[in-house]
Amino acid sequence: IIMLPEHVSMVFLSATTPNTVEFSDWIGRTKQKKIHVISTYKRPIPLSHHLYGMIRVWMEPRESSRCWLLAAGDVLAVMDPQGQFLSANYAAAVQRLKPKESKTGPGRGGGGRGGGGRGGGDKAEWTKLIRILQEKQLLPVVVFAFSKRLCEESAHRLSGMDLSSASERSEIHLFCNASISRLQGLDQHLPQVLQVREMLLRGIGVHHGGLLPILKEMVEILFAR
Repeated sequence: IIMLPEHVSMVFLSATTPNTVEFSDWIGRTKQKKIHVISTYKRPIPLSHHLYGMIRVWMEPRESSRCWLLAAGDVLAVMDPQGQFLSANYAAAVQRLKPKESKTGPGRGGGGRGGGGRGGGDKAEWTKLIRILQEKQLLPVVVFAFSKRLCEESAHRLSGMDLSSASERSEIHLFCNASISRLQGLDQHLPQVLQVREMLLRGIGVHHGGLLPILKEMVEILFAR
């Protein structure tokens, strides 16, 4: 910014910068120019909040024999796109939370059968959740994971799921072949390339810092389509 020639104009766009006024003031003083700050709280894409309950989550401490049960399969909206809190739906979700004594105690990992531990849920839970979202026409969906490992594991839990139609699979196949052909011969057969390609054909992708740039680009383009 400091070294830019005077004839170069600047436009900055950010959805997360908290100190826009201070930042703009610094630019104005540095470049000796008037800076205009334009802000809005309107979201281009409306945001709503939903609650979904897994099968079983064990209470702390782990030695406790009590657990919380929420009827799996319910996806309840608790805030609409206008930012209105839907108290009736929230109350209904809370009402479904019923303390129940466990006869067997917590399963390995503190997550019991419902996978409430660090593993991120088991395959059946992931599959059921994706099917519910599919039925409610809420796909595509982005799942945020807090590590590369968990990102990969979450995708592998959907190994038996195919979300692509015949026409979509054909389009993905052609797109992947054209994209991967840009790699050198041996690189086209790297395990990571083959793995991502196989998932993409089923309508599932992963995106993290450990992927080859071309693979991340493929995931981004297909998700946008």
